[in-house]
Amino acid sequence: MGAKTARWVNALEGIWLFSSVFFWPHTTAQSTNSSIVGIVTTLLALVALGVPAVRYLNTVAAAWLLVSAFVLPTLSLATRWNSVTVGIVIGLLSLVRRTPATGGVGPRPAAARRSGGAAPAAADPESARQGDGGRQHAVVAG
Repeated sequence: MGAKTARWVNALEGIWLFSSVFFWPHTTAQSTNSSIVGIVTTLLALVALGVPAVRYLNTVAAAWLLVSAFVLPTLSLATRWNSVTVGIVIGLLSLVRRTPATGGVGPRPAAARRSGGAAPAAADPESARQGDGGRQHAVVAG
């Protein structure tokens, strides 16, 4: 699953969390919590589409959702397990990052790990224009 898909799924999870308040009994605290966390999660996921670092705020929201499932008074186990399940999904998906080489999920390429930065470009645009298929050429100092 790519990073953008993860953000969209988190936005949908936030909408679900907000909507769940209307499907079964919640205490006032649970209702307020689910509503606020649902709205915040949705907004953060949408902002994270353009500003990827914002996704970590959804990690914090997910952690709170997990804690609140056991701390806030409950009327229904459905509410507790909904909060736990949604919290886990939001938390995991908020950690999906866009990797420089693949654009999706996965370990950084070896070149990026060695250099501590992004992986080198797959093809050099200049050499691609020269018709050599984007192969890198070594420059030998004389």
